[in-house]
Amino acid sequence: MKKALCIALSLAFAAVATADVEFFFTSSSAGYGLTQGPTAIVADPFIPSSFTGFDTYYGYTIAQGGDPNVLAGTDVPAALIAGNPDFIADAVIDPGAGEFVYLWVHFDETEADNTKINGINGLFMAGASATSYYYCNTAGFRWDGALDAAALSQNPQSLVAVTSAGILNTTANSAQNMYYGGGKNSAGAGFRTALLGAVAYDTVGSYAGTLTEVSTSTAGTAQTWKFLNGVQVVPEPASLLLIGLAGLVLRRR
Repeated sequence: MKKALCIALSLAFAAVATADVEFFFTSSSAGYGLTQGPTAIVADPFIPSSFTGFDTYYGYTIAQGGDPNVLAGTDVPAALIAGNPDFIADAVIDPGAGEFVYLWVHFDETEADNTKINGINGLFMAGASATSYYYCNTAGFRWDGALDAAALSQNPQSLVAVTSAGILNTTANSAQNMYYGGGKNSAGAGFRTALLGAVAYDTVGSYAGTLTEVSTSTAGTAQTWKFLNGVQVVPEPASLLLIGLAGLVLRRR
């Protein structure tokens, strides 16, 4: 009887156990994120769509030039998440050099295939001066609701995908949905990653993202999630020089 009860409890815990949906930042200078389309039109990272119905054509894609419907492993920061780490190094940016961060979402290697993100609620970037979450308006759209730049640039932000495409954990690539499929981390590939949006910071300091809830087709609102890293905003070199000179003046006094 005791053995049967233990087995039943183990099965019950297994049934509710969920893998993480992981969020992380990369610097805009790292070589990942929005790239120019085949027409050499560069998308504005802080406008959520081209508003034309052809976002991929206008540079809203993670494909590295050429054919926007073809993705390669170098289009997403696979090296940062290979091996399925609990944490990765913070993204470091210098706003004075025009740098900002991209925000990505990654399916943990144990997340079930074809899991769909139905919602990300209360996504908050403390200290951010600007945010933008991409609508992916080419063949359909990623998030429910009308295409509205102001609505997709809120902080905090809630993103819902009940009737829309959302983000699906699949092997299939989708440049139109800014998603690279491929293998899972257990295979050494480290993909299953989508570009969510961009975040800007103006003030030197350390920053972190947070949210209140992720809902998926497999776990509902019990879906577990985590941020793999944060953001470090550093002063521009000229500011550092001025600080150094000020220090010399004070010491001479």
